[in-house]
Amino acid sequence: MIVLLVFTTPVDARTRQKSIENFIDRLRLSDDGYAGSVSGEVNITSTTDVLEIASLIDYKINNSLDILLFYQESQNDSGGFSAYPNENVTWENTISAVRGLTYLDVNVSQVRNWKIYDYINKTAFSNLYTTIVVNNITKTVPYNLTLALIDYYAEYIISAFKLGFIPTIDSDWLVYHLKQYQFSNGSYSNFQTAVKSIHLLTILGQSPTDLDLATKYIRAFIQNNGAFSDVQEGPTSLLQSYYGIRALYELNQIETIEYMNELIIYILELQKTNSGFVEVGYDDSTAYHTWLAVSALFMLNRIHELLSPDVLQTEGFITLNMGFVPFILLIPILRRKYNG
Repeated sequence: MIVLLVFTTPVDARTRQKSIENFIDRLRLSDDGYAGSVSGEVNITSTTDVLEIASLIDYKINNSLDILLFYQESQNDSGGFSAYPNENVTWENTISAVRGLTYLDVNVSQVRNWKIYDYINKTAFSNLYTTIVVNNITKTVPYNLTLALIDYYAEYIISAFKLGFIPTIDSDWLVYHLKQYQFSNGSYSNFQTAVKSIHLLTILGQSPTDLDLATKYIRAFIQNNGAFSDVQEGPTSLLQSYYGIRALYELNQIETIEYMNELIIYILELQKTNSGFVEVGYDDSTAYHTWLAVSALFMLNRIHELLSPDVLQTEGFITLNMGFVPFILLIPILRRKYNG
């Protein structure tokens, strides 16, 4: 009997970081910038996400001048930015543009000439403040805080500092109300309120009234797989894990995570082979979810985990009834069959 053996050819070892780099390269659908997915279109937000990922993994972006021109062409006379040229300007795209410009070697003095702050300051003021009349006197007062406005304040303050301006806010009022979100027993009304208020307090150089109890509250949302849910004993996700990690990072309490190894494995297993990361329950890698994963690993001081091998790749499978099995695993079977 003639036995035909098909030998496998191992693919060169590929690290998880190299897979991210390959994914980034595939997202460069034009010289202008990057798309959010390989089937998407180039836009400001996804390009900024990729620029930040590249910075965290120390990957050089080529032809960055083309990207800078894309940002410039996506700005209008108001100082704000659209997702791409000739579209409506939005707050979200403008905030993304400010983040992205940080990585394009544009110094603050040059950015000042772009008049971005004119748009940001005017838009922030109209969304964060209102006017009231008391005893025939008109006053400007902040809107009552909501989770959406907490995000807005955070984006406004960070962007203002990046642009070299002092934001127009009542910081004392803001800190007082943010600290009120923590109850006397150290807990919060919910996970999102905790992580978002902690984030803005950190930006303002403050911390919760009881840091230890705030830490315990955040950790209560860690599940047995090491990841976070936004409800206790609920389903975990990459997004909620990012929020939980960020809160503990900002509280300087990362070392208190008790299921650290499980958390790292959870994050790494969301990476697709030779690609980026996905959210739980999804199939396609995106720039945003890759940004969440890489940022989380950075805050955990485990960015080096990306230097570990990607999923083992082999070529040259042989087919038996058991399906596709690498040849190296079949050697003991073949020896028993033909030598016995």
